[in-house]
Amino acid sequence: MARPLPSLLELAAGRPIGEVDDRAGLVRSAIEHRMEGLLWAATRHDKTILGDTPTTALAHRSLITRTHHRALWDALIALTADLATIDLDVATFKGVTSEARWYDDPGDRPCSDIDLLVAPHHLHRIGELVAALDPAHPLAGDVNRLVATGALQSIELSYSGISLDVHVDVFKIGIPSRQRDAIWDRTQMCATSYGEFRVLDPETALVQFLLHLNKDRFRWLLGYVDVVRLMERETLDWSMVEAIAAADGLGGPVALSLTCVTSALGLEPAPLPRARGWRALAWRRLWRPSVRLQGDIAVTGFHLRQAFLPALAKGRIVDAARSSARRLAPHPTLVRYRNPAGSGGYVRRLTTGRLERTLARRRAIRRLRRGANQHAERAATSRPGSD
Repeated sequence: MARPLPSLLELAAGRPIGEVDDRAGLVRSAIEHRMEGLLWAATRHDKTILGDTPTTALAHRSLITRTHHRALWDALIALTADLATIDLDVATFKGVTSEARWYDDPGDRPCSDIDLLVAPHHLHRIGELVAALDPAHPLAGDVNRLVATGALQSIELSYSGISLDVHVDVFKIGIPSRQRDAIWDRTQMCATSYGEFRVLDPETALVQFLLHLNKDRFRWLLGYVDVVRLMERETLDWSMVEAIAAADGLGGPVALSLTCVTSALGLEPAPLPRARGWRALAWRRLWRPSVRLQGDIAVTGFHLRQAFLPALAKGRIVDAARSSARRLAPHPTLVRYRNPAGSGGYVRRLTTGRLERTLARRRAIRRLRRGANQHAERAATSRPGSD
């Protein structure tokens, strides 16, 4: 199905959905764009939205999401306690704490894992963190060295069956942030029904959401809602938002991403300077409207576009070059880790691993497009008056 239906855009913007012509299609579009929680909430409050259309799928997914979110909270509580015993500081962002801050009910913002940010004064102890949370991880013995050399900006762990994405750089776009200490100093404690947790301040969280849209290939509408909900529910210091983005040379991509959100949802432009110059032109070409909000197709497609983001950072030519070099020729330890079934030397393992992933992506895209075409054919033949 790809692009969200117009009614879903209205829901994302916080406006009444109004009359829905294709109710079953709206449910499918909501699921594809991770909006099923918000559609289910809207349906509970206004029974006329979907009428007699079966809502079993929405109710079932809502139950699964809320159950999973409770497991995420339990894991976050437990790992926070575990890290406190070794006096290692972390903050959490996105995920369930974002839902608690900017959404109304559990399950409104589906998420799958927990994102942690390691305090910059404890980066040299990330090996201890891995040993405490996931001691059997294949990189447990190498993670300190990989982080120190800049080869690794995050590491995925498993904790009590829950996926963790542990960041040493909150933006994680390939180039190192110049403001790790300042970002940490701006973190704050957030009170939730599950306790208090350290989180990003609203201005940094907004920049992170906007940059993550680029990394996430602008594929799901829920990412747009994150931005809108935060802006609606926080009193933002826009000069600070601008300063945070500019400090890492990312003022252009941040402003352009925000314009992308507000224009798609028919909202008033936010007060950030207009991006100009060749970087802005290149960004608009990379993320032109035809490749945004492509849903599941973009899960496997457009994956190389995010690699250009470091090159669009102002004043970061050397860092962007290093990022490109690391992407083209990753650290040997990471090549072995990412291609565990491979054999042979560095070049062979790297080449065969990339070839296998490329072929897998192409097969996935063909399956998605085949399924979309079959659905379109079924919808056409089921219309009244069709032959």
